Amino acid sequence: MIGKIITILFMAVVLAGCQGHPTSHDVSNLNWSLEIDQPIGQLEEILDTLEQQQPRNYTIANISFLYELKLYLVFQEYVESLPVAERSGAILEQSEWMELHRQKVDEAYAEYEGGTFAGYNAGVVSIGLLKWRISELSE
Repeated sequence: MIGKIITILFMAVVLAGCQGHPTSHDVSNLNWSLEIDQPIGQLEEILDTLEQQQPRNYTIANISFLYELKLYLVFQEYVESLPVAERSGAILEQSEWMELHRQKVDEAYAEYEGGTFAGYNAGVVSIGLLKWRISELSE
């Protein structure tokens, strides 16, 4: 009998401690925002000043990566704003868009394949598509 009482008291203490933090694993409560536009802007300014192709290729690739990150964040916010029943359709649509993006970037690279301009051309196309999709999802 004493063992049952101790067990019940122990469980009550444990459960009471858990009740104060019901959303402790919910990262949306962190009020955390990321600043992506500032580094994108700085890299775009740097890109305009570069003359050698290899640094231009690296810089445009980094700009593209940041736009892809921005799209990811915008998409997360977009999906969370949808009714639960519509979320899987939006995710499927995004998956299809990502495949189209990969195809267009591959085509842009293939235009200059083997040349030093291939990566840059792919970056330009990638950024254009990413900006368009970000704008579309932000509306």
